Amino acid sequence: MSDQKRQVLVIDSGVGGLTVAKEIMALIPNASIAYFADHGYFPYGDKDEAWLVNRLVDLLRKGITRFNPDVLVIACNTASTTVLPHLRQRFSRPIVGVVPAIKPASQHSQKKQIGLLATTGTVSRSYTDRLIADFASDCQVIAVGSQELVHMAESKIQGQAVDHEKLREICRDFLNDHGEPRVDVVVLGCTHFPVLRIDFEQAVSDEIRWIDSGEAIAQRVKSLMPNELAAASGSHIFLTSDDRYLSSGLTSYLRNMGFSDMGLG
Repeated sequence: MSDQKRQVLVIDSGVGGLTVAKEIMALIPNASIAYFADHGYFPYGDKDEAWLVNRLVDLLRKGITRFNPDVLVIACNTASTTVLPHLRQRFSRPIVGVVPAIKPASQHSQKKQIGLLATTGTVSRSYTDRLIADFASDCQVIAVGSQELVHMAESKIQGQAVDHEKLREICRDFLNDHGEPRVDVVVLGCTHFPVLRIDFEQAVSDEIRWIDSGEAIAQRVKSLMPNELAAASGSHIFLTSDDRYLSSGLTSYLRNMGFSDMGLG
């Protein structure tokens, strides 16, 4: 397995950050990506701040030593809303985090009633409260925290079916008593959740706009990249801290995305 340079190092607790990696690949096709899924400690949503800081500092150090990336991406909303300032104090390389797309949601909403769907950790963070106060003070924000959706997204990528009845139950607060949308925009505030976008549309409502920050993150990464990238900079590599997650369903999904190397990291 190659340890050659990768321009972008992406880290998440699982495969949710692949939704961000996919946007980066589309926008910067000649950039090579090293993706690390920390399945051994999945999910991050229930971890405390001190643990997350120590874990991510360790992973970034190892990733920098191994791949010498130009840009580091923390592709996890829970971690980003908690540890980014700590990481930026310790590392000189640019670090891009993922935060809920509250600002664009408030701009797109006609009803001025928006939903936030995230992990319980992200929903409860003071950082998220500040985002809402700063960018959606004119909106009613209905926040729903769910760890179960993270597991459902992981299972879908592994090739398993999504329980639409359970999905609708989790999102019931976005609907009124007649099953009609109370909100016109829902922020997918976890990188795992865009995996379920079509399921949200089918099970909850296709009248709701389900948005995430993946494209904006890719734009930010591009702005931080060297102006000229090597034409043959290397293929994409996927690593996990628990190779029991490397099922045939996941490896097939990764190959379709363009990952040629996969294994335990």
